[in-house]
Amino acid sequence: MFIFKRKPPLLEYEMNNLKKFIGRTIEVMLLTREETINVSEKHGLILICSRDDHYIEGSIFQLSDFQLSKTGLSSWMNPPLYTEKHYFDKKIDSIGYIDDEKIKTMSRSRLLVFYSMCELLGTFEIVVNSSNKYKCIWK
Repeated sequence: MFIFKRKPPLLEYEMNNLKKFIGRTIEVMLLTREETINVSEKHGLILICSRDDHYIEGSIFQLSDFQLSKTGLSSWMNPPLYTEKHYFDKKIDSIGYIDDEKIKTMSRSRLLVFYSMCELLGTFEIVVNSSNKYKCIWK
């Protein structure tokens, strides 16, 4: 049996920046209890986070195709590239959706960022520091 050692898809500082980007989006959404939109112009991607009683939903959109809604329900107007339902109960597996057709047109560098974001959306944990302080962590 052989074990292959793979290089991480992104450099460590790039992953840390993505963790900050995703963490900040989730933390603001938990604090405000509103759908939160965060734009990464550098990568041409948008992250929208919202919550339900049982899960946090994170969706990734392509910036060039995104239309902003004046009603605040932008995620309903735009089909996501990826959606992950991350349940608070760890016994329930996360549910993911990916639009295979749309991601085929993405550049290799954007795909690396996209797949890294998908992985981070499925593996975060929330630490509650006080009644209005949340922190996203990855182990």
